[in-house]
Amino acid sequence: MWERLARASSALAGTEHDRQAKCHRTRIVAPGAAVTVSRGASGRVWFGGLVRCGHMTCPACGVARARDAAAQLGLAFERHLASSAYADAWMMTLTIPHYEHDTMAALVDALYKAAAVFLRGRAWLAFRRRHNVKATVRVLDVTFKDGTYACHPHFHVALLVDGAAAGFSPLRGLTKAEREQWLDGYREELTEAWLDATKRAGFAPRSDDTARAVGLRLTPAERAASYFTAWGLADEVAASAAKRHTHLALLDDGAPLALHMYRVWRTAVDGRQWVTGLADALASVGLADDDARDAALAAYLERQAAARERQLAADGKPVPVPVAPLTVAIPGTLWGRVLDVGLGTVADLVARAADEQSARAAVLAVLTELRRRATLAPCLPICSV
Repeated sequence: MWERLARASSALAGTEHDRQAKCHRTRIVAPGAAVTVSRGASGRVWFGGLVRCGHMTCPACGVARARDAAAQLGLAFERHLASSAYADAWMMTLTIPHYEHDTMAALVDALYKAAAVFLRGRAWLAFRRRHNVKATVRVLDVTFKDGTYACHPHFHVALLVDGAAAGFSPLRGLTKAEREQWLDGYREELTEAWLDATKRAGFAPRSDDTARAVGLRLTPAERAASYFTAWGLADEVAASAAKRHTHLALLDDGAPLALHMYRVWRTAVDGRQWVTGLADALASVGLADDDARDAALAAYLERQAAARERQLAADGKPVPVPVAPLTVAIPGTLWGRVLDVGLGTVADLVARAADEQSARAAVLAVLTELRRRATLAPCLPICSV
């Protein structure tokens, strides 16, 4: 994350997204006041007193927001599926037919326009009534093609369905292949409406048949929460987190063209809402009250953490042991040294420290050592020609 932040700052500095370029780089505390670096019991390390941009494309803020959204959606799915044998979860994916010459900004704009037309249309409203879709959660996702970095934005829409009220037999007891076959039949109710919406958004496909085949997909989705984190934040896709096709992977690449495409993507999604419908989904499962939702979410996260530990133990992998929480204050006069050394280096020192005293000593040693070396660097003779 720290390397990604540095590259994002380099890519966005001096642009209209300068605030994001300052994320975790600029202090917001009073002049001379200390910046803090803290370690929680889980071992996670964070800095305090710094600018936070809050944007979804940010390697720090976006990751945190996506994790929070994924947890809330996971809780909604868990509650919904436990409500009855007829409760089901589906995933609808909406894609705009496009070609390599289409710009990111035009693609994103058309995708949002087409979705707005489609979700207000008769076909979708009739589908919602027929299948008793209790709630929907729409999430923006994107992939980039290897080499050319061609952009493929799309929506994942999680559907909470009550089959009993709709008069359908439950699909959850069927095999995956059988469920996919049923849902592919249901998909046909919507394909023409989505094709029409994409054309009204200004993107006419070269082949209507191809657009019908790939533009809208409907699949089983008990694990739909992972689609909040298709760039690698949920357990289901942790192995592909830095996977090659995400906007974070552009930062991992680090090549000038990759950083340029990251900047273009950041501009294309400026002001866009990445996640919609989450509050309604939680309300549909009885979690409209803030206190009840917070308590249920905390319990859900505890269950998830316990499940992860059990899986690690079953796989013969080490289970994380809680560590002593600690906080180190870094004098404001040394903040520039932190940026020279690297946030990742400082965070690693704190993460590995045995206690607060040794953490403080290790951090101050590396920061003051950098200054001493700079001061004592030998002077090179001036050569005359």
